[in-house]
Amino acid sequence: MAGADCSVGLNGVVLGVARLKFMSAGALLGPLALVIALSLVGAGCAETQEAPSRPRSSDAAEHSSREAITGVAAHLRALQEIANRHDGTRAAGTPGDRASADYIAERLSRAGYDVTRQRIRFPYYRILQAPKIQRTSGALPGGRRSIRPLQFTRGGSVEGPVRRAGRGCTDAETAGLRRGDVALVRRGECTFLEKGRRAQTAGAAALLVAGHPGDPLIDATLGRPGPAIPVLFLAHDTAKVLTTGERLRISLRTRSEMRASENVLADAPAATSRRIAMLGAHLDSAPAGAGLNDNGSGVAAALDIAERLAAEDNPPRVRFGFWAAEELGLIGSRRYVERLGRSERRAVTSYLNLDMVGSPHPRPTVYASDSKPAAARLERLLLRHLRKEGISARVGSASKGSDHLPFARAGIPVAGLFTGAGRPADPCYHRRCDTLSNVNVGMTRAMADTARRALVGIARD
Repeated sequence: MAGADCSVGLNGVVLGVARLKFMSAGALLGPLALVIALSLVGAGCAETQEAPSRPRSSDAAEHSSREAITGVAAHLRALQEIANRHDGTRAAGTPGDRASADYIAERLSRAGYDVTRQRIRFPYYRILQAPKIQRTSGALPGGRRSIRPLQFTRGGSVEGPVRRAGRGCTDAETAGLRRGDVALVRRGECTFLEKGRRAQTAGAAALLVAGHPGDPLIDATLGRPGPAIPVLFLAHDTAKVLTTGERLRISLRTRSEMRASENVLADAPAATSRRIAMLGAHLDSAPAGAGLNDNGSGVAAALDIAERLAAEDNPPRVRFGFWAAEELGLIGSRRYVERLGRSERRAVTSYLNLDMVGSPHPRPTVYASDSKPAAARLERLLLRHLRKEGISARVGSASKGSDHLPFARAGIPVAGLFTGAGRPADPCYHRRCDTLSNVNVGMTRAMADTARRALVGIARD
């Protein structure tokens, strides 16, 4: 397995400014584009470990006695085994994703929670074979580096003559296309989806969209599955050498379809308060790997918290959410918040997010939404309990996008824990080597303990 060269251990905590891993607020294309890029990622990472040290925990003895059957390490092992049985990934809409949701629901039901599974449909896209364009009149300038498939394009193998069609946005522009042509249009004026549909309606076998002069090659999207022909983006300098009537052979293999996943929600049946404190973690991985730090660590911590609270005689009113398709644009958490009625939103007093809480070289960060008393209270609780664990942490921004963002936009106070993405915190971020050996289990336990205490504190306020 590619993660074999990613070392693991209970690393000493290095204080630093954590780089939030996520896209800018509201952006959907960034994480969706990762689905394309990750099909071609390389594997392997090596990082020099610092001297091991264990975060202090008053519950260390309890953890060691129960770890064989439950707890953070047991949940991490279970998620790794799920990935091992399903082609090494737990990405949204895959069998590994469904098995992860099944495991989470089964553990929560066994602990006595009322479990709800909320079905989520979303557009899925992946490149199976990189696109290739061959000319009969010579090499294509720039080669494959000058070609980019639009997200959600169909695959296929087609051959036909080049025919220019302006911007491809009006009937007049596409009127000259003939059946089997490779339509070549300029970027702009209408959406890529409309260009594709018009080209297909006019009989084109494929559509090439030329960039503006000087523009870099972009990751563009159709927005959703649509035209039944290949749609590719070309660099301007490549497109300008193509002549009307010259024949091109275009081939690529993709998978573009609607898929489904599930949010898993859990409520304690004995709770009587109408006010609900929530804690959540996304359950999917990136397509490239098992996603044991991103976000198996958050899932393992959240399950550990849920099981420990369920064992209490008088548990607080807490709801747990395990979100679908975060890696594709916060889809599960967005749909959950959108479906809440006004009174249901008012009942949620706060939301605490756990995403990447076991980075192998952690840079611990606490973040919270601005100007919300409950969020500020959560932030103080998290920092206080981290100090009790012997962990120094920075305060970061909640403006970047993990699953707390839909709650914050709905006016719900949010806070979260994060230990870093990319080098140096997690060199295996969104890579095949994000396996069990990439997770700092001791840090994940400490984050689970911290989040549990903060959650109980805010729920009982």
